[in-house]
Amino acid sequence: MRKIIFIIIILLFAYPLFSKNIAVIPFQNINSDKEKNWIGAGFSETLTTKLVKIKEINLLERENLSKILEEIKFQYTDAVDEKTVVEKGKIYGVDVMVFGSYQVMGDTLRVNARFVDIKTRKIIDTAEVAGKVSDIFKLQDEIAFNLIDSLKIVLNEKEKEDVTVNPTENLTAYEWFSRGIEADNLALYDNSIEYYTKAIAIASEQEWLTIIKEKTPIQFIPLLIPESYYNRGIAYYYRNFKNESIKVSFFISIFSSIFKLFEIFLFFFFKNIK
Repeated sequence: MRKIIFIIIILLFAYPLFSKNIAVIPFQNINSDKEKNWIGAGFSETLTTKLVKIKEINLLERENLSKILEEIKFQYTDAVDEKTVVEKGKIYGVDVMVFGSYQVMGDTLRVNARFVDIKTRKIIDTAEVAGKVSDIFKLQDEIAFNLIDSLKIVLNEKEKEDVTVNPTENLTAYEWFSRGIEADNLALYDNSIEYYTKAIAIASEQEWLTIIKEKTPIQFIPLLIPESYYNRGIAYYYRNFKNESIKVSFFISIFSSIFKLFEIFLFFFFKNIK
């Protein structure tokens, strides 16, 4: 009996009683320039990655989100029928839907977000942020913290730190990664495979240059690299390149372990040089 009570107590602390199921719809491009669609795709994807680190938030799985986007025939430059999306979200058990739009004027990026309660269909809160396109990660953080505050979620210090972790510091790699997300959402898998491959190459090269120039060990693997491998594997699968998908999945499974061992080697190597 004591063991059962002990297990129940652990579960209560490990899992929040009142978690929120959230779905982030790709942000709409108000501009007519389709070359900027990647911003909306990347913005929503990175926002999702930041929110999933919070124990009181559950994010709608990519597969189910893709089904919603497919059913509403989503396009980045067309207005989203929020009523239809809300109905679809209700089917998948979503509590809060995040909608957003953005506008690029020169090197300025202006983003608006709306947090909609699925049951009442009312807007819980809105957020508007603006800055340079190069500050896109900072803008994502602002939207994320605004949503968290709106849901009255109190973060611990670890969660606050996790939310501000960026997928990469290389904006060029991030653009290609975001273009891959954009292509995935439109079921253009040949394109997404190409874009993820470019993102991996650029992010990896940047990481090695940093090590060589600063003579410091790798602190962590940029999130963009394993995420790009994973997404590319999924794209291969949907393109029926199952053998390629298996190879990519296998690479992901051993990638972190090998990188960790190499990190230890670099640490002692550069420590001896100094």
